[in-house]
Amino acid sequence: MMPRLWAVTWYELKMRWRSGGYWLVVLLVNAWALFVASPLNYRSDTDWPLFRSSWWMAGQAFNAATVLMAGLGAFLVADRMLRDRTLETWECLRARGVFPGAYVLGKWASSALSLFLAVCPLLVGTPLVQWHVSHTVPQFWPFFLAWATEYVPVILFASALALSAATLLGDARLFYVPYLVVWYLDSFSWWVPQPPIREVLNFNGTAALFGLIATHVPDWAAHYPPIATWEVLLNLGLLISAGGALLLILWRKEKGRWIGSARLPRGRA
Repeated sequence: MMPRLWAVTWYELKMRWRSGGYWLVVLLVNAWALFVASPLNYRSDTDWPLFRSSWWMAGQAFNAATVLMAGLGAFLVADRMLRDRTLETWECLRARGVFPGAYVLGKWASSALSLFLAVCPLLVGTPLVQWHVSHTVPQFWPFFLAWATEYVPVILFASALALSAATLLGDARLFYVPYLVVWYLDSFSWWVPQPPIREVLNFNGTAALFGLIATHVPDWAAHYPPIATWEVLLNLGLLISAGGALLLILWRKEKGRWIGSARLPRGRA
């Protein structure tokens, strides 16, 4: 299965890198994240001491990248399997011995991996902004931790949700509108009532990360009360579990469709 899985993943990655829309999203997300974590966004003299903290810089940059990519990334991954149905390329893949499991996982893995790599410039650009503004040597660990604990789990879930929901609905347009409404209300409309579970789980994952990052930034901690380690783990675990459940449902539906299409019509030998 692994060679077939890698073949689907690599093919889809190459198709993604040839897309102008993908590079436009990469540019927008990285530019927005660097703007949020720069003096262009924080112009007050009282904010400048915060630029000495790599934890604060990492929290600002990757929170902005996560929120924006959770919205824009859905447009990049939602129609990956529907496109194959329209072009009937899935018939070619089945003829080459690609099974539904490798096909679904390959599509999802390529989608998630392309979005992971999209923000790698922040691992270099944000420390450079910190060094230029505060003239302090950046720490790499906070930036990697922000990428791994906030961005990666959210993108794993968002890519699984977009791919699964759009494919099961049969039309990506039926997915985009409700998804963007939920994404906007969760990410920007703080007036929406928030039940207790929102303290440890939300669409963009910022609650857990802010609590984790704030413990390392004394001047910032008063605005974001620290969150316990178990709450951070719960946030990550729920996102990953929900994404896995969606992929399992998609795999079962896709397996049934492939088996049904492989049956010979009645009256034929």
